[in-house]
Amino acid sequence: MIFINKLFGINSMRKTCDEIQVNVAYRWFLGLGFEDTIPNHSTYSQNYRRKYRDNNIAEKIFMGVLTQLYDHELIDMESLFIDGTHIKANANKNKYTKEEALDHIRLTDKWKEIYPLRKETIERCFADGKAKHGMGFTRYKGKNKVRDDVYLLYAAMNIKKMVNYLSRIGKRPINNAFNRIKLVFMPIFFFFERSIKKESQQTLSLSTL
Repeated sequence: MIFINKLFGINSMRKTCDEIQVNVAYRWFLGLGFEDTIPNHSTYSQNYRRKYRDNNIAEKIFMGVLTQLYDHELIDMESLFIDGTHIKANANKNKYTKEEALDHIRLTDKWKEIYPLRKETIERCFADGKAKHGMGFTRYKGKNKVRDDVYLLYAAMNIKKMVNYLSRIGKRPINNAFNRIKLVFMPIFFFFERSIKKESQQTLSLSTL
């Protein structure tokens, strides 16, 4: 359910549960039949508060996905780039002042040369996260909750890219490294397992679900 929420940029877990209730593709993805009960939206929030808030589960999921990408030789360690982006809060008293300061920095001669290069590399990832997956504004209060939300969002984006790429080269997206992920992200395992059984299907795309 979290994967569906992040992948399709649904604004809330309550709305995600409502979508799963009537969407046959989502039910199939989760392994739920027409008569099966959909978990309540509070299940996620209560589990996060009671079990997962202090054990870095979101970071473990994200790092598990990176491990699988590395095992599939999809990560090149020769060149590493670090960048960041800001996520707007629902309420910001200093919004105008901050944006004015950013414009001043962006218009200096040094940054006029650097900024055009951003859109060719990491900037596209941030743009996809904001435009397609709901990262334009914060949905939670507190630094830790926002951090975990971003971990899960980019884990979902990386899995989507990995599945699409491996399917194009005819390689199965499951190996020993995936066993470390499926225990904490079981719905993805259902999707991979069922997709692989369809040997006649050459191209997979999570965005079509």
